[in-house]
Amino acid sequence: YWKKFVISFKKISDKIKKQRMYTLIFALALFTLQFFLLDEILKIMVVALAIFSLVSTYLWGALKSVEESCMIKKIAVSKLREGDWIIDDISIKGKEIYSSKSIGVEKKQIEILLNSKIKNVTVKEGFAFAPAFLLGVIISLIFKEIILFWLINLV
Repeated sequence: YWKKFVISFKKISDKIKKQRMYTLIFALALFTLQFFLLDEILKIMVVALAIFSLVSTYLWGALKSVEESCMIKKIAVSKLREGDWIIDDISIKGKEIYSSKSIGVEKKQIEILLNSKIKNVTVKEGFAFAPAFLLGVIISLIFKEIILFWLINLV
């Protein structure tokens, strides 16, 4: 998997060159802004946001590479389970059976696929809300004092 990851990371890194440049400009602007701020807590937040924006660009590339190299698999239609994420749109005789924009495959769609000539599908494995939970935990750990300070002062 490591070789697949490195190849995928290089490919994604090339795709996001423009985004990395914009992120760098944004972070530099935030670093410059913090010199003009008087409130120490606000300075810390602005610097943390600048650092987070720089790190997040590379972190997103790494996570996307892991997804492409390790979490996308081709499986037999007979092994499909309700809720699996099929990557491609599936049409049979011009009729759309499954859209890749769907949240997951349904039991009725699996039955149609089992009765069709389609033998394999490409699915994305993983945890549906893991990135959102991880981001929430990280933000709450970093900014817990600031959030609590604001909440206390609001009352």
